[in-house]
Amino acid sequence: LHADHAVLAASRKKHVIISKPMATTLADAERMVEACERSSVKLIAGHSLGFSPAIIEMAKLARDDSGIGKVQVAQLVAFTDWMLLPR
Repeated sequence: LHADHAVLAASRKKHVIISKPMATTLADAERMVEACERSSVKLIAGHSLGFSPAIIEMAKLARDDSGIGKVQVAQLVAFTDWMLLPR
């Protein structure tokens, strides 16, 4: 998924930002972490909501003639209770 590109970027002393899932195997994830540690660069796994039903619907409304007019700026703040869920 991201491993080859992340390792290459790290080897060139570039910080690495990837989307979730970080890797499809534990071995690939470890390879990415090790490459970034070896090169002293940051490795960040971001979280994208691009496939969330709510985001898909907002995008559809922005594209369609929904009556809201031309969308020039959109700002999303999402609050979840994931920190409060039992572990």
